[in-house]
Parts: sequence; structure tokens; C-alpha cells
Amino acid sequence: MGRSRIKEDQAEDIDFLSEAEHTGIGNASPHHPKLHTLADATSHSDVLITSPVNKNLLSYDSALAKWKNITTKTLADSLQNPLISLSFSNASGGTDYSEISSTSYAVVASFIFQGTTVHLPTFFKAIVSASGASSNNDVRLFDYTNGLEIAAINYTNQAKIVVTSGALSNLPVNPAIFEVQVRKNSTAKARIHFLGLE
Repeated sequence: MGRSRIKEDQAEDIDFLSEAEHTGIGNASPHHPKLHTLADATSHSDVLITSPVNKNLLSYDSALAKWKNITTKTLADSLQNPLISLSFSNASGGTDYSEISSTSYAVVASFIFQGTTVHLPTFFKAIVSASGASSNNDVRLFDYTNGLEIAAINYTNQAKIVVTSGALSNLPVNPAIFEVQVRKNSTAKARIHFLGLE
């Protein structure tokens, strides 16, 4: 098979295949001994693919030393962070928080969680404070549709502070109404300024 050659100034010769020559080789040696199949560990020992679909992206997992496919929801989660972002104020405005004086959980906001087939959050963060020094309060994320607690945080700070929940539990597969709930456990009223689901 003939090959074309090019030479530019004093650079060394570079071989290249024309389109017709490339097509003629196909999968035969020395081009490729076989077709590449990403799900085939024999072809690619450094690629771990599960249920490959059209237009999959790959992400490197250093723990496995392999490339893995990224699902649509994982990619969406990485691009949209936090998934849900809520800011609070009182009914008449003038403050950057909602204040709760109840010792039972009170709802300060509701939103639609699309389900784990769309998003898979791992925790929530909140900016909280209290009306006085004697503070012991709780903020939680609650699944109103299924009647289940997703996660709760207890805090004792009077000044604004960022708090982070532990791992989320009871996340529904299907869409559900989520509530942000707050309560006080002592004299000082509970205040919530912001909540982000990530």
C-alpha cells in the first residue's frame, strides 16, 4: 500500500494515511486488531462501563484506577450546585431570616424535590441564628409527601453560622414535596436565613 509523504522546512518526514487508505485497512493489522468496545474489559482494561448509553461521558475514578460513565443525574448534580437554594425573610420584609418561636416544628418553606432519578443530593447546608444567647434549636428537611425526615441539624449559636447536615436518608425515587422546618428548644427563638440542598 502506498503512503503519501510531506515535508515542511527541515522538520522530519511525517507519514499519513489518506481517507481511502484508512478505509481500506478497516480493522485489520496494523491499524486495529479489533473494534474498540468500551464495555469490554479485554479491549480497555482501564474502563469500567455499566449500562452504556448514547452520548455517555466518562469520569476517572482514582480509587478504582478506571474510567466510569457519568449518568445524566450525576452530571446535572455537578453542574447545578446547590440543587435547591432558598433565602428567607419575615412576612413584612426588613430581615434576612424567618423566626420561629414554636417548640414544635414549623414549616418555613416548601419546594418540589424531583426524585433520585433526576437528582441525588448528599447533604444540606443552612445559615441559622437565634434571637438570644440562650439558644438550642433545630432545622430539618422533611418529606411531606411520604411523611419522612430527610435530615436534621441541632445548633446553639446566637450569631449567624453555617451548619451542614449529615448524610441524607429516605430520599424518594419519585417527585415529592419537601418542607424546611424549624423549631426552638429553649428561650431564644430560632432563625433561618438560607438553606441549600447539595
